[in-house]
Amino acid sequence: MKKDVLKIATISTSNKGGAGIAAYRLHEYLNSSNTISSHFINAHSATDVSTSLYKELPLQKKQHELIIEKVNNKLPFSLFENKESTYKKKLNACFLDCEIATLPYSQYRIEGNEEVLSSDIVHLHWVADFLNYPTFFNKIKQPIVWTLHDMNPFQGIFHYKNDEVRNETAFKLNEKIFFKKKKAIHQHQNIHVVCLTDWMYQLSKNSEILGHYPHYLIPNGLDLTKFNPVQSKEAIKNKLGIDQSNKTLLFVSQDIKNYRKGVDLFINSLKLITEYSFNVISVGNNKIHLPPNITHVHIDHIDDDYSLNEIYSIADLYILPSREDNLPNVMLESFASGVPVIGFKVGGMKDWIIHGENGILVKEISSDLYAKELINFTNDKYSFDVESIKKYASVNFNQTNQNQKYIDLYYNILAHQ
Repeated sequence: MKKDVLKIATISTSNKGGAGIAAYRLHEYLNSSNTISSHFINAHSATDVSTSLYKELPLQKKQHELIIEKVNNKLPFSLFENKESTYKKKLNACFLDCEIATLPYSQYRIEGNEEVLSSDIVHLHWVADFLNYPTFFNKIKQPIVWTLHDMNPFQGIFHYKNDEVRNETAFKLNEKIFFKKKKAIHQHQNIHVVCLTDWMYQLSKNSEILGHYPHYLIPNGLDLTKFNPVQSKEAIKNKLGIDQSNKTLLFVSQDIKNYRKGVDLFINSLKLITEYSFNVISVGNNKIHLPPNITHVHIDHIDDDYSLNEIYSIADLYILPSREDNLPNVMLESFASGVPVIGFKVGGMKDWIIHGENGILVKEISSDLYAKELINFTNDKYSFDVESIKKYASVNFNQTNQNQKYIDLYYNILAHQ
């Protein structure tokens, strides 16, 4: 029998960053329907007290666990068997060169939260440092939907394959954690894996940890009404002090110097282009330094959708030089704004960028090739249609469509219980 209202426990470490933002957007839209009640459970309390569906989760470790952890943290070795502190020490001893490495252990016991216990379906998103795998997958009885925002759920300590390859010193620890995660996850047989791109779908479906669970392809969605062309592009450019006659390139990242995001490849490509000038707008932590022929405006962060929309509106091309990426929100936002995207033919970019129609796919990860395509763009080799790109976003990344696909998935799972 179909329930009138389904209760979903939406679990995400945070509502910040690409994955957190995508998870919270879905949560909001689920609650706008008449058939879903979503509760957003994360490791941080709400900054906006009017957001009543946030749940600040208290620590649920037992007193003796806290004492053992405190003692272990002060010693160079583990006096008591405590997986979290023992593996943290091993992880710190590896001196990793990577974006992030995490363990399947956590100070939180989400499975004891009242909203989780009373839910019909538990929906996991990016849950690193928040989910305690051994206890969670053992105790949760409801079906689990797991949306993959990176590779970590089916890997060891790393979140992308390139980081694993670049850190051979952590091979033994990575392998051990891989099998610990596999054992923990396989305690629960009713898991449904959602991928945002066909690239991630193929990797997960062929993985040892998640491969035997059912998989689905549902890309993230956007509220397309938030990305509308502004009428005063010249005024915005004047306000920012950028040249009206040059092409404007936009690059946005939570951490601009993140190696995976490839800003170094973009900078090197600009150094190879001496006969042209560009306006470059960068947004994010860590300011970058560009060649002197570039008019560069850096913005530390943008808090509101209106200002974000303004920046997208004056961009001629979005710069996405990621070495490895899933489905960056910035790519979707660019399409929604009618802005073409230039990226390497890897990850989710090769799935969603159609060369010459809504962007430029650079065949290999190379600053030389990236520079050549930037020159081609400047010389108007490509003719991009703003309305066509916006329509592509509307067809593929409409939040309403995404919302309905998840609702259909939830009901289908429960119907086969």
